[in-house]
Amino acid sequence: MRAFAALLWLLGAASVRAEGLQVAPTGIAMTPAHPISSFTLRNDRDRDASFEATAYAWTQQDGRDVLTPTREIALTPSVFLIPARSAQIVRLGLVAHPSGAEQAYRIVVRELPPADPAPLPRNGFRILIEMSLPAFVTPPNAHGVLSARRVDGDDGAPELMLSNTGDAHLSLSAGPGGGVDVPHYLLAGASAERPIAPNLDRVELYAASAGDAEPHQQSFELGHATAVAGLR
Repeated sequence: MRAFAALLWLLGAASVRAEGLQVAPTGIAMTPAHPISSFTLRNDRDRDASFEATAYAWTQQDGRDVLTPTREIALTPSVFLIPARSAQIVRLGLVAHPSGAEQAYRIVVRELPPADPAPLPRNGFRILIEMSLPAFVTPPNAHGVLSARRVDGDDGAPELMLSNTGDAHLSLSAGPGGGVDVPHYLLAGASAERPIAPNLDRVELYAASAGDAEPHQQSFELGHATAVAGLR
């Protein structure tokens, strides 16, 4: 059987539906005082489907996401079959939580190839869905703080340096006019560089951190000095 894995890097919507599967919620929030949560995966297809769920510690290095297998989060069940037009609740429990800043994880749910596959579609391929859900364990009063400045890249071209100097993640999006492709998540203590046009002297961003009901619009004048804006 030839199969493609279609990866969905979920970005915090209330729910996502793809290829007859629906997951809700797509973002998981826990605290050291309440270290349990859950998500529901629904199979709206007319056939059974099997899945495997794995927890990863999530860090960011040089603007890239790094996932490392971890046992800090227990998943129950971790391997399961969902009958056609049925749903499965997957429960999460934090096994250990180091003191300090917020801890970030990704819960990756992979669809497994069927043991007795149905005939392949006409195109000769079967798509297997893989979902990556963000999960955060956030201490009380933790919050992200965004800074932005213009820097020169390795090739001398201008770039926007975004940094989160706070102790919780930030969710980012470009504001009116765009002008820069920002990462959706910037974890606590992480930085990312993005190319910008040479004549861009101002950038508008929307940023939200733990506990924010709505994202905050922030404006940065792009000089070589750092512009800093808290989200409190």
